[in-house]
Amino acid sequence: MVNQELTNREKKNFNSRAFDKDMFTDVAKLDAAQYRPDALVPANTNGGTKQISQGIYSFETAELKGTVDLVNWLSSYTGDKVGTDELPAGAGKNKVQIQLSMQQKQSKRIGLRSDSFKECYAQLGTKYIEGLANYMPDKVSVQLIGENGFVEEAELKRIEVKGVKDSIGITVTSTSSRASRCNEKR
Repeated sequence: MVNQELTNREKKNFNSRAFDKDMFTDVAKLDAAQYRPDALVPANTNGGTKQISQGIYSFETAELKGTVDLVNWLSSYTGDKVGTDELPAGAGKNKVQIQLSMQQKQSKRIGLRSDSFKECYAQLGTKYIEGLANYMPDKVSVQLIGENGFVEEAELKRIEVKGVKDSIGITVTSTSSRASRCNEKR
């Protein structure tokens, strides 16, 4: 839609025209007059039997209407459905509470959409552990990243992976859900 609007604007700005070559014999002067103010162009009107307006024809480009309205509507519609629309400003002393309430609603809507992705990532993690248990070499050197971001070198043996394969529970949580759980514990 935006490309069509820009193409349409370009056509209007180029203002294509046709001219009668018998009436305007000096085409260079006719073309140069488009870029100079108050330019005069010689015209042959056959002794006054033709009007100059009959010698030049401007091609009309229809106006595209509604593109901006449609783009705004699509933006607000998807914002409502996905939960990414802007938060309305609160009023008075309840402003902070209104904002927090709106943010929680949006977070919940976005969370509903992301649940399938979290489930997919958990399944990928489980499949990865199963693949390690079945196909990795007897032992592998690995880097473990702890909760605080520290990295340590360790040796992982296939027998260890096989022992925990069935007992490991992989969950994927977002930072907002972790923060809300921490707030609930307080």
